[in-house]
Amino acid sequence: VARIVLASALRAAAGAVLGFVFWLGWGLIALVGLPWYAVGLVYGGLCWLALVAPVLATLALRWPGSVRVAAAHAAEWLFTCLAIGLLCALAWHRYA
Repeated sequence: VARIVLASALRAAAGAVLGFVFWLGWGLIALVGLPWYAVGLVYGGLCWLALVAPVLATLALRWPGSVRVAAAHAAEWLFTCLAIGLLCALAWHRYA
């Protein structure tokens, strides 16, 4: 029961972060005091927190012995999300 409640809380938190990222979307371009790459890193980090962290946390709850595999996946997805965040910020910067 505790695992189900924790998994539900993780999903609810992920939904809240996804909603926040959606709300920020183009609003991140309003951060005029930061260079474009800083905005991209913030966006990519938020996407990683919303999409990847909950998935890996629920996998760690179900299979506690796979911590090293989860850490490797977390690092791979963090790099991917940061790269995508940088590319989005570059596009925002070029069209702003």
